[in-house]
Amino acid sequence: MNTIQTDTILHNIALELDRTIKDTSAIGLNGKAAIVLYFFYYYKFFQEEAYADKAIHLLQETIEGIDATSSVNLREGISGIGWTLEHLNENNFIAIDIDAAFAHTFDDYIYESMHAFAIAGNFDYHSGVLGFCLYFVKRFQHTQSAALKATYEDYITQVIFFMENQRIRKTLESEQFAKHTHNKTEVLTNTVNFLLLLLSLKTFDPLVRPLIAYYSALLLKEVSQNTQQNAATALCLWKVGTEMSIASMKEKAAQLFDENQFAESSASISNYYVCYQSYAYVFQKTQQQHYQKLRDAYQDQFKKALNSYQIEGTAVGIWNHLTHVGLSIIQMENKFSTNWDECLLLTTTA
Repeated sequence: MNTIQTDTILHNIALELDRTIKDTSAIGLNGKAAIVLYFFYYYKFFQEEAYADKAIHLLQETIEGIDATSSVNLREGISGIGWTLEHLNENNFIAIDIDAAFAHTFDDYIYESMHAFAIAGNFDYHSGVLGFCLYFVKRFQHTQSAALKATYEDYITQVIFFMENQRIRKTLESEQFAKHTHNKTEVLTNTVNFLLLLLSLKTFDPLVRPLIAYYSALLLKEVSQNTQQNAATALCLWKVGTEMSIASMKEKAAQLFDENQFAESSASISNYYVCYQSYAYVFQKTQQQHYQKLRDAYQDQFKKALNSYQIEGTAVGIWNHLTHVGLSIIQMENKFSTNWDECLLLTTTA
């Protein structure tokens, strides 16, 4: 991409985020957690120490402001800032003993809400059980405490059992479902991707395989011409077909990948990144030049969309907003390895 253009956009995004911090109340990945994430990656990309300092200050301020009234979900609340802390620790942006510092505060808030939401049947990724559980997945992966690891395994297993007991199925299959979600395909894609993440951990393999088969079959039924989800859904089905050895899933994914070529012309700029990363992921696994060409084509589409991208006044969140665009540019510039988009469930790493 044009280095001068992208550097300017990254700089302007940083300035806009800095300006809007005081007006941002959400502490999760739709708010301050996303800004912290962007500032750290901006610091690493440009080696501007001032942004590492800003990120640390905002992180400390956000954590100190958490209390019993704080939102808990991934998008707005504690699960989002908790996931971000783990991500920053994992990628050597910070060095904190999270087991000692936060395990007995964040964990309690998040588990209580996760359990209540599971009983109520809200398994949404952004605002419900699956988003809460993403935090515990990250803790399960990185805790140094055998006792805590066993606790997190138990928490995750409880979520799997709730899913197995058809609490999500009743929600997804009810007549009321359409009234409470704007996109059933997106919800199913997130659900299957989350289960694939658990599958990659091996510990939960025998528990989640039947659920992946069930929900991916539902997803296959729901696939439509929704251009904002086609690439992500295609990638999801491709991963299911690969991990579960289901040929029909891979065939449908290949069809969606081909149908999706340049279908995103009226979509948001962040969706070009989803397409780019989806094709890049499949190319990495298959080495088929077809997907390499499509990845490059979407990088070009992303670059063109940057020419008219409006920064001022755009929301800050990690889903389809400022931090998403900025982090996407940093990822596509490929100066160093990143895995920030794990929170989008685009990739699955054990």
